[in-house]
Amino acid sequence: MKLKELGELGLIQRLYEFQGKGLKAGIGEDCAVFSMGELDLLVTTDLMVEGVHFLKELTPPEALGYKLLAVNLSDLASCGALPLFYVIGLVSNTEEDWEYIEGVYRGLYKLSNLYGVGLAGGDLSRGERMMLSLTIIGKAEKDTWIPRSGAKVGQRVFVSGTLGGSALGLMELKNGLKEGPFVKRHLYPPIRLELGQCLAKRKLASAMIDLSDGFLQDLERLVAASGVGAEIELQALPLEEGFIRRCEQMGLDPLKVALSGGEDYELLFTVEEEKKEEVFRLGEELKIKLSEVGRIIPQGLRILQNGRPLEIPQKLGYDHFRWENPFT
Repeated sequence: MKLKELGELGLIQRLYEFQGKGLKAGIGEDCAVFSMGELDLLVTTDLMVEGVHFLKELTPPEALGYKLLAVNLSDLASCGALPLFYVIGLVSNTEEDWEYIEGVYRGLYKLSNLYGVGLAGGDLSRGERMMLSLTIIGKAEKDTWIPRSGAKVGQRVFVSGTLGGSALGLMELKNGLKEGPFVKRHLYPPIRLELGQCLAKRKLASAMIDLSDGFLQDLERLVAASGVGAEIELQALPLEEGFIRRCEQMGLDPLKVALSGGEDYELLFTVEEEKKEEVFRLGEELKIKLSEVGRIIPQGLRILQNGRPLEIPQKLGYDHFRWENPFT
């Protein structure tokens, strides 16, 4: 069977038999988790491949370094963990300018200093196109981290920030725009580490995932891991007025971009009904918009508009093996 027939999820499901023993969490979670005495250590890794995740002519080197670390920090945020250090692998051709490589590492360095996470080493190799792989190690107090698999029927679905801005920014970049709020959102995604840690420490979220491949796709992953379903109210989705106007100017459907666009790196999480007000207060405390967008149901994925069900889009989000190249 070809990978394009399996898809990303199908491939992941076939890898479970190779998973190591003794993990608290592994394949299918945002981070692998294993016990270290009174602490749990969390490990996650991400790849960025030229032509798949970025084009050099559209991506300043410091932005590439920033984003590479940011997306890994986002995985730790979705588990409520604290970052410790990271290692990085770099593949590049021999004609690459040192200045571009230096810029990538400066972007990494600046962001890592903000969060007290240091570069601990890595590897280098030659290849036809640039590829970066970053693995980050984090920690949490024993059994306080948040999995994808803890959602229960009746709980409320929350999301941080606003949706769709990164995907819109990528489209603007492809159309020749080099700056603006949505371009910035795509190149420099938000980092919700403090929010994730507070949700974990205060025991507010039962399940959580970061939005990397699209709101609907990542929601489906969360409910699948939890063995439940979800019902989402379109009117509750956090969309900026400027985002809606810009989508309309470009002939785009704002809801489609918000639901399936990907790379928002916001946190999607579930909360018990009686904890909702505390979650809203946390948002005010951290000055982060937190929106209640739906509820957990026994099974299925439903989208409602003014209480009426809508058809679910065929394409929920980004799939590495059933993909349309975002840079074409």
